[in-house]
Amino acid sequence: MKNLKKLIPMIVLVAVVLTLWGGTFFTIVMYLGGFAKADGNFRYIVKDGEALIVEYKDLQGIEIVTIPETMGGYPVTTVNKFGLVNTIGVKEIIIGKNLVNIFSWSFVNNGALERFIVDDENPALKAVDGVLFTKDMETLITYPGSRFINEIKPNEEIAEKDKIFEYTVPDTVKNIGPQAFYKCGKLTKITFNEGLETIGEDAFTLAVNMENVIFPEGLKSIGVHAFNGCANGDRKVFNQIEIPSSVDYIGDWAFYNCSYVVSVVVYKAEADTQGWGFKWFPTSGGDNLSVDGVTLKIEYRG
Repeated sequence: MKNLKKLIPMIVLVAVVLTLWGGTFFTIVMYLGGFAKADGNFRYIVKDGEALIVEYKDLQGIEIVTIPETMGGYPVTTVNKFGLVNTIGVKEIIIGKNLVNIFSWSFVNNGALERFIVDDENPALKAVDGVLFTKDMETLITYPGSRFINEIKPNEEIAEKDKIFEYTVPDTVKNIGPQAFYKCGKLTKITFNEGLETIGEDAFTLAVNMENVIFPEGLKSIGVHAFNGCANGDRKVFNQIEIPSSVDYIGDWAFYNCSYVVSVVVYKAEADTQGWGFKWFPTSGGDNLSVDGVTLKIEYRG
């Protein structure tokens, strides 16, 4: 009996640990889709009477993916983090009327993607010229990395080398969402609108072939890793940055590995940037930048 009394605290501790581990394990499994159901190439879970897409396996290398209105009789309302990524040849994603929630990292790394199409009855989302927005057109959610702007005649095909990969952000847009242009390595030029206020985390990570970008006056914040690796392509045409006076904050490593930028002009006093993120300025491999013997120059004009 005495030995049993001595063991009771240990038994209680083990029981608590197992309970906590069980809950954590269940959460992890649910997050990874381990208890998910299959619907074609999709895997989904059901939560609160709604279907949440947790995985898409592009097993056939198909070109058009339709996110249905229902799965297993439940409305498809959400694409979870990494829910539809790494497709092989998908060129078009069609979104039904019930999908209203899109997590960050939901549509990244779909290298062949050219366009989104959204049901007109969808209350939360909208596609314009193939680009995915919130319904009010204030947030750009995802840009298809292989979208091009050439006019195409019926039955005409355009060689990859002749395609024009440029984009002008609509005037209504206030926010470029997280990962919106992630790995859009074909994009060569982007023109921001005057009403833009925020550029989200990893918004242009590895968009390696862009020309110098012009940030509009009125922009307020640039997120963590927002332009990670942008000036690291073969064209070496992203070599200067001007930060408007309206910018209040730039996140950690915002221009990480922007290896060819040699000039940054900030239209603020240096003292007004002290609260900005760690190494927000261009770096190379995390080190302060020096390219071909030219040390990065940051000029403050506040």
